[in-house]
Amino acid sequence: FPLHKLGSSPPVGVKWELVWCHEWSQKPETSRLRKALANHAKDISARLVIFKKAKNFTDWAMYNHSPYLLITDWREVKHCF
Repeated sequence: FPLHKLGSSPPVGVKWELVWCHEWSQKPETSRLRKALANHAKDISARLVIFKKAKNFTDWAMYNHSPYLLITDWREVKHCF
């Protein structure tokens, strides 16, 4: 997908996904962060996708056709690419 200017709308028909990959992403301790990410995704008309492990992310990414922004930590990032 071609890049578009920051703050402008993505091309028609393109739906972005905000992907959070972290081993604690589904624990109660991260519920505030999870809710904040969900709100940010909603604000930009994106969908929040959450994975606990990089393996699940890479399996998903092989078949995903939407542009996405990956948020992860140093433990998982090396396994994501």
